[in-house]
Amino acid sequence: LLIATGGALKPEKCSYTIIAYTGLPSGGWQYKDYSTEDNYTMTVPVPVPGEALRPITHAPVMRPQKTLGIYTAPNGDSTAQLEYMQKRAQTWIDQIRLGTVNRCLTWLGLATKFWPKVGYGIGSSTASFHQLSTCLQRQYYRLLLLCGVNVNIRSEFRQLPSGIFGIGLPHPGIEATVASVNLLLQHYECSSLLGIELQTSYEAW
Repeated sequence: LLIATGGALKPEKCSYTIIAYTGLPSGGWQYKDYSTEDNYTMTVPVPVPGEALRPITHAPVMRPQKTLGIYTAPNGDSTAQLEYMQKRAQTWIDQIRLGTVNRCLTWLGLATKFWPKVGYGIGSSTASFHQLSTCLQRQYYRLLLLCGVNVNIRSEFRQLPSGIFGIGLPHPGIEATVASVNLLLQHYECSSLLGIELQTSYEAW
């Protein structure tokens, strides 16, 4: 259908993943990582216009991949995305530190440039609230110096809103929760595929 409508699959951007589970002695389960299987041989081809079928790579269930600017892994591990957020935050802080931006513009850039860049796609994160709440603490420590704030202030005050006497730095855990709630409010009970999936999940849960 994609080829018939004028599109085409790009094998270098395609991959497949085999998701299987193994039981644990405790009665639980875990994902089976097929990348460690020596006898694993399987080829999945995709059609390419004007050419024969071309194989695509196998992506293990533990390997994160970047899609639309977000790192995701089939097993739900968000470690790669959190590290990517930390890297982007540190890059922005280094640019401010090496530049000639005053504190007033630093605070303005924090709201208009920093968080839109660092928090992009946070609503799709599967990380826990604790992981999101602590993932930028090291970067925030360095950012306090640029904002003219005492770095010895307790970390809990860094992400408290300024309305209750906090510093007001973005809280990734709360921002992710807000994004998830907005997603639910916008799509729940809609006739779209996402709306049907949300309704089915909540009714089953």
